Amino acid sequence: MHGLAFAGRTDLAALVAAERETNLLLTEGLADLQLALEDKGWEQLGRVTDADFTPAGRKALRRMCTTMGIANPLIKRGVIVRTGYVWGQGVQIRARATGDQDSEQDVNAVVQAFLDDNEATFSGDQAHEQHERGLAFDGDVFWCAFTSPLTGQVQVRTALPDEIEDIIFNPDDRDDPWFYVRRQRQVVVEKAPAGQTATRPREVTVVHPALGYRPATRPKSLNGAEIRWDAPILHVKANPVQGWKFGIPDVYASVAWARLYKDFLIDWAQLT
Repeated sequence: MHGLAFAGRTDLAALVAAERETNLLLTEGLADLQLALEDKGWEQLGRVTDADFTPAGRKALRRMCTTMGIANPLIKRGVIVRTGYVWGQGVQIRARATGDQDSEQDVNAVVQAFLDDNEATFSGDQAHEQHERGLAFDGDVFWCAFTSPLTGQVQVRTALPDEIEDIIFNPDDRDDPWFYVRRQRQVVVEKAPAGQTATRPREVTVVHPALGYRPATRPKSLNGAEIRWDAPILHVKANPVQGWKFGIPDVYASVAWARLYKDFLIDWAQLT
């Protein structure tokens, strides 16, 4: 009996010691994780916020946010809910001219004609949803207003955020953009021998003025690139940071949480 009691006490002491060792390892592991978070996370974030993202950094950020918005059901659902909340009931725009109606131009007719011409790319329901996702995944939306010099008709088209390499501001006013440097990758259709046609890729760099920037003297080029005065750009950016040229995707703030929650669900499924 005494031997059995001694063996029981020995086993119990071993279990207590093992449990203490396990708790110590867990505590040290949590401390290491916390230290890694502080060293690799917040310090890097602090260095990033000192200056704007590089072009390569912006592309990687947009690619990550877009991938998470497509593949992660939590982020995807969040973007869908927000888009429905903002644009679910549609938008109606009407203009009314003041003064003598007989002598005034029918402003509302001009506005409605503009909205009808650009329903697919700017004013329609699907366009609203697409641009809302652009703010969520890319952080920036660039609208190019291509204007006909003969009729004044305006066609709104979007420029991909990755195409905008730089934004040039008024040297005396950081909040006054002047030009947008845009590099496009195009596919050109050319004539080939024997009456055939062929495609050829090329890169074209052009400069778009900011919408509303109309200087008295308008140069034809900037650093060798053509300035498209007939296609000014309106830039809308999400989560603007003071001194930064570009926006930050809304999804970026949720990526880390969504990944951790996914890991938690996997661990919980394995546990149960």
